[in-house]
Amino acid sequence: MVIEACLTGEEASFLAFTDGKTVLPLPTSQDHKRVYDRDEGPNTGGMGAYSPAPVIDSYLHQRIMDTVMIPTVRAMAQEGRPYKGVLYAGLMIDNDRIHVLEFNGRFGDPEAQPLMMRLKSDIVPIMEAAIDGRLHEFKLELDDRAAICVVMASGGYPGAYSKGLPIKGLSKVKKIKNVVVFHAGTTRQENTVVTHGGRVLGVTALGDTIKDAIISAYKAVSMISWEKVHYRHDIGYRAMKRLETPAHVGIVMGSDSDLPVMEEAAIILRKFGVSYEITIASAHRSPERAMFFASSASKRGMKVIIAGAGHAAHLAGVMAAHTTLPVIGVPIDSSCLQGLDSLLSTVQMPPGVPVATVSIGKSGGKNAGLLAVQILALSDIRLAAMLEAYKLELSQQVEEKARQIYQHF
Repeated sequence: MVIEACLTGEEASFLAFTDGKTVLPLPTSQDHKRVYDRDEGPNTGGMGAYSPAPVIDSYLHQRIMDTVMIPTVRAMAQEGRPYKGVLYAGLMIDNDRIHVLEFNGRFGDPEAQPLMMRLKSDIVPIMEAAIDGRLHEFKLELDDRAAICVVMASGGYPGAYSKGLPIKGLSKVKKIKNVVVFHAGTTRQENTVVTHGGRVLGVTALGDTIKDAIISAYKAVSMISWEKVHYRHDIGYRAMKRLETPAHVGIVMGSDSDLPVMEEAAIILRKFGVSYEITIASAHRSPERAMFFASSASKRGMKVIIAGAGHAAHLAGVMAAHTTLPVIGVPIDSSCLQGLDSLLSTVQMPPGVPVATVSIGKSGGKNAGLLAVQILALSDIRLAAMLEAYKLELSQQVEEKARQIYQHF
């Protein structure tokens, strides 16, 4: 009997160099397995990929390192089988849940192509350091731009396909800046490059944004041709869909030092699948920025604002004065008064300028995120159901702790 769990979410690829001790992660990436547009048709070895993958933010990136990559490398070393090379984790991401689908001891294809375009460091010294156990001496230098790879395949792939078909246009693509054509299933017949496999070329481009990279890659693809060539026309669509989804919650903090507190709100929002935007705006040092964020939030699709600041902490009040959206204030314990000053400054709003105030510090950040979800759940039955399940989970945790204490005594 084989019992399988149905996993929902988005697949993503996470690659890292390791020397058996140090884990040096590459940027996130995501590939497209199905042969046809809209993820239809049979699975293939990969019809395209892009990097970075917006489904993995900085919080999830660190969680993947802490709960998947580092423990796996340590476990192999403890078993007396230290692994050196590239560790590839295929993951399923469902809001804040991470499931490991598979591990590979190699670069992914076609993920490697956009990753190599973004890697500015010389890869040979990194490989040598992985062999010699010196990977802790290195830090990857990465291109901040996005990269996308469109696989051009033989007609009929992943089924039967023809070989030896002349490829036209490769010389034209060489002239396009920030585009590289990776050869996979090609060979030479006399002086002509011809097809020799199912996935023939990986046309890869860099762009300031994922959209720019998509435009450049498909421009290059349009210049290349052979008989019955096939490729998907929607590589990168998941990233674009995610990036074009408006943020429903705005998280604003007075300083980057407030990030550890405000990340707690983001963690809760991610758990419930609520889109958010996080930024810095100071009520004192950049009041115009704070006012603009608040006054434009509703037009940009936001429904709740979470504002956190320490010391005098007037940020939440400034936000509330320039929007009709509900504002949740998070007092941050950044002064010698341990947050009591920011608590009073946040809660003491004049009549007509309401701010919902939660607890101080990280617990306040978490409660602010949860309160934002509860506000949104008033008009979203999906969120309401998830909140019910979350409350039940909290209750069950208490019951389990009570049971353990009872058994102990």
